[in-house]
Parts: sequence; structure tokens; C-alpha cells
Amino acid sequence: MISPPPANGWPVLAGSPISDVQQDANARTITATDQSIDQLLLQNVPALRGPRIPSLQLAANPASSIGLSGFRVISYERSPLAPFSASLRPEANPSVVAQRLSGALVGVVDPSAAVDQRVLEYLKADLQQLRPRLPASQVHKVDSYLSSLPVLEKSLGECALPALPPLPDASGVVGRAEAQYLEICRQQFQLIKTAFQCDLTRVISFTFGNANSALDVSKILPPGSGIMGGENYVIAHTVAASASLQAIDTFYSQQTAQLLLALKNTPEGAGSVLDNTLVVYYNNEAESLGHTTKDMPILLFGGKFLKVNGGQYLQFTNRYMSDLWVQTAKAWGYSALSSYGASRWNQGPMPGIYG
Repeated sequence: MISPPPANGWPVLAGSPISDVQQDANARTITATDQSIDQLLLQNVPALRGPRIPSLQLAANPASSIGLSGFRVISYERSPLAPFSASLRPEANPSVVAQRLSGALVGVVDPSAAVDQRVLEYLKADLQQLRPRLPASQVHKVDSYLSSLPVLEKSLGECALPALPPLPDASGVVGRAEAQYLEICRQQFQLIKTAFQCDLTRVISFTFGNANSALDVSKILPPGSGIMGGENYVIAHTVAASASLQAIDTFYSQQTAQLLLALKNTPEGAGSVLDNTLVVYYNNEAESLGHTTKDMPILLFGGKFLKVNGGQYLQFTNRYMSDLWVQTAKAWGYSALSSYGASRWNQGPMPGIYG
């Protein structure tokens, strides 16, 4: 994924015999030879470090449709002592994610504790006493602090994990995965918002499903949605399924929009959580029939802190994701990164994305 394969062959996940690699045309058991971009940025961008949880890897449904139990892994971390990267498997159970966040939240903020209220009250009283003694030119600064305290108090009160209802049971012809899918997405999005809002982590990857997904989206959407029935994997490899593929892409885009709106509507600093977050939305392939990765559509949301030039469409011919990641790293201040991955995947700068 990052470096050329070692001389003795591709590295495989721990416990995976070589025979599995030889029999698996989709290389599900092959791991990366270096760290993924999220972990690379985490290691080299100081602003991403600090919270108790370095990064979160989440999913809505990671299962494969071709008899493989392996998850779709998109994050890999590299230890100097390990020969290959370790896969960071995504968690698809919101309750497990909530437990991890709850452990990180302990001691960070307790809005119900009396000490929190006393600190705010003392701060207000001190500012009020200080205000009459200041020169007129400085009074506005104290007023600004005073006006920000209710926002701080409100944000502290909201820094709590959402209540997660039980996932629905399978009923009728709808399988368990389809019956629970939308609720899992909703809960995972709530947890993502909470994790960012409470600064429990600053790096999150989320995948809607495995590239060889066994999900049947026609059983998830309301009846009459016009999507061909069957596993997504089969639909993606059906020539006559272009209309269904468009509807499926629309479906996932609509789900993503719900998360974006939640981040946009959550105040943070002088703006919103979305302003202070870069969301990169993309598929693992540009075109499923040919398994191509060139000219892949990518959407960037938020990123106001990186001066993302929003509201525009840019087209770069014969490019890979590597160039985008290098450009993003430079916008984040990681100027030492001049290439990412094999040399054939790097074509140079992508101007116009960041201001």
C-alpha cells in the first residue's frame, strides 16, 4: 500500500497462512507495508495529537460477501520494531465504541459536578470585579470573556455520550445486517460528533461497508426506491445496474450529509466542529466494473482552518489519491512530505484545493 512488496512476498495479517493469500483474489489477508495516511498525519501533525484516544476506526457493516470474515481495513499503524504495519480494524458495534469513549471521557469533563459550577461562578465574579478597574479601552475584552462563558457552560453540559437504543431485530425477509444498518450509521455518527466535540480524538476513519459487501440496499431503503435487489457486490459487477449504482451512491451521500449537518450545527470556537474538521469522502474505486482507481471522485467538506477552497469542481487527469494526501499534508504544515506511496502514484502538486 505504501512501499513496494518485500522480497519474500506480500505481508499478511497475523495468523493468515500463505495459502489464504494465494486463494484470495481480493487479497483480504494482505496487510500494508507502511502506515496509512491518517496515521502518518497523526504522527507528523502536532495539532492532531493530544486527546486520550489517538484515532478511531469505525464501520457500519464490515463483513465480506465472498466467504471471508476479514474486515475492510483502511487504517494501518507502523511500529519501528515491527517488520510490517499492524491493521487497525474498524469497530462496527456502536455500544463498543461508546464504552471506549466513556472510558476516555472520565475525568475530562463532569458538568454535573459542583466543582465545575463553582469554577464558572468564581470566574464570573472575578471578571465582574475587574471590569470597573480597567481603562475604558480594555473593558471590551472583559465583556467578550463574559459573553463567552454561557457558550462554554453550554458546551460543557453537552459533552456527554448520547443514549444509544438497542439495535432493531431482523424481521421477515430483511436480514439482521439490513435491519440494523441505518441505526448503526446513525449511532456511529452521533459518537463521531461527540468524540470531536469533547476532543476525545482528532482522527477518525469511517467506512460504510466492505468493497465486497453482502448488504442488500434495496432492503434498507423504503419500498419503491428503484434499486435492484441483491448484494451490493453483485450489483457493482453487473453491466445493466448503472441506475441502481447511482441510487446507491445517492443513498450513501445522503447518509454522509446527515453527519456533515450534525458537525456543522455543533458550535466550536468561533465557528462549528465542521469548520475545524476536514472530511474526505471517497470510494475505494473509481469504477467498479474495471476496478479502476484513476480519476476517482473525491469530496472535501469543512476544512475552514486549512483554507479549503469550497464550492468548486476541480478535475485532475490521471491522478491518484497520493497527490491529494501530499497536498493536504502540506496545507497542514507537514511540508516534509513530498510523496506518498510508490513513485508511479505521485504526479506532483494539485493547486487550487487549499488557499
